[in-house]
Amino acid sequence: MIQPWLRVCVLVAIVVGLSEVATAAGEADRPTLRVVSFNIRHGVGMDGRLDLDRTAAVLRRLESDLVAIQEVDENCRRSGGVDQAAALGKALGMEHRFGEFMDHDGGRYGLAVLSRLPIKATRRHALPRGAEPRAALEVEVEVAGLQEPVSFVCVHNDWTKEAVRVQQMQALVTALAASRHPVIIAGDYNGEPGSESLAVLAEAGWRILAKDGAKGTSPTWPADEPTQEIDHIAERGLPGYAVAHRVIAEPAASDHRPILAVLTFDVGAAAAPPEVLGKIGFDLDGLDVHGLAGGADGKVSISYEFRIPDTPANRAAVKAIDPATQITAGPRGRVDAGPGFALCSGTTHQPRHREILVDLARLPFVERIVRRVYE
Repeated sequence: MIQPWLRVCVLVAIVVGLSEVATAAGEADRPTLRVVSFNIRHGVGMDGRLDLDRTAAVLRRLESDLVAIQEVDENCRRSGGVDQAAALGKALGMEHRFGEFMDHDGGRYGLAVLSRLPIKATRRHALPRGAEPRAALEVEVEVAGLQEPVSFVCVHNDWTKEAVRVQQMQALVTALAASRHPVIIAGDYNGEPGSESLAVLAEAGWRILAKDGAKGTSPTWPADEPTQEIDHIAERGLPGYAVAHRVIAEPAASDHRPILAVLTFDVGAAAAPPEVLGKIGFDLDGLDVHGLAGGADGKVSISYEFRIPDTPANRAAVKAIDPATQITAGPRGRVDAGPGFALCSGTTHQPRHREILVDLARLPFVERIVRRVYE
């Protein structure tokens, strides 16, 4: 007959072994997507000089997978008759697609998408006209590690009237409603946070990605001394992710500053059933890649706690998932760890915080994981 202490040792060895395999696989296989939006003003900087090489140098430093660029010329006299989307694509080693707004100065004017990922499909969505004709450009790509394709949409809304921007966003939401896979919209929205046009997205279930800006603001225009936050990235339907999203300190290459969002996907958490994710009593998507919440001037980790029936096997299972978890018999936290239970506490500020929380929530004896409040 196997002694009880030996059973515990075997269980610990098995759980620890599985955890090490899962950890190694999780760290190696987490898909990442780098997304940029940049209104390039057809390559003209704040100094009034046309320099598309300077534009390319800015984008090269960002090492992006997908780029939405606005105010793009195709063979226009004012920009030297250059097909700017094609030239930037060649300089960066990326595929390009151009979306026409209108004929202009001997060529065409519009927006474009650059992609390091193979483009599987392209769609142009006509939008209501404002001061100029407008359209959104959608490309469909596959992201390694994700089960579904992703649509990436470049948009440049009217700069003159909020009522027109509202109509344009409504038309775009309607055009993209048929997409069954995740969609990202990046571009010059010409609307600030709290505007009616951005509210159209939020009310339709889109998430506008918050930037890691000081004091809750991240202005993008004008580039030399920005005062307005009008460039944004939004998504709908992406699997679970952490995001680091910021304005790039580039004051010269255009009249807008570029924005960069780095999305790190947690496929394991995304695949977890609702009853598992429902055990976690705070928003995982509000955390950045380091497990911190809040703006750049006030980021904090989240401390959490849960209770378990106090047995050696249960303690071993929790420790195998997160060796840093503190387990104490008897004390009461926000959860009632009374007789027969142990109180477990941890923090999100560590590698793999999403996988750790989901794996803990999968344990059948974990009832609820709540945010810890210190009084």
